[in-house]
Amino acid sequence: EPCTATLQGYILTQVLGGWASARWGGKAVLLCGVSVWSFFTLLTPLSASLGVGPLVCCRVLMGLGEGVTMPATHSLLGVWLLPEERTRAVAATT
Repeated sequence: EPCTATLQGYILTQVLGGWASARWGGKAVLLCGVSVWSFFTLLTPLSASLGVGPLVCCRVLMGLGEGVTMPATHSLLGVWLLPEERTRAVAATT
């Protein structure tokens, strides 16, 4: 099922996204993640017209891009905000 495929790709990149955000910064990781996510979102109709296999593949790759979003966002909030503002900001963004 395509939704399950997206979730599998998403889960795989949670830890990787946190590590990459710590190493290269949340802004760069978020930019790459959104670029990958957007690209495969645009390819979804084409992959669906090709069959279930290509659609599932496309959705997994889309999930890989989405997976870095939360760790990168939390990294950015941790750098940009004062400690007493972080909890409220995380609640507002998630």
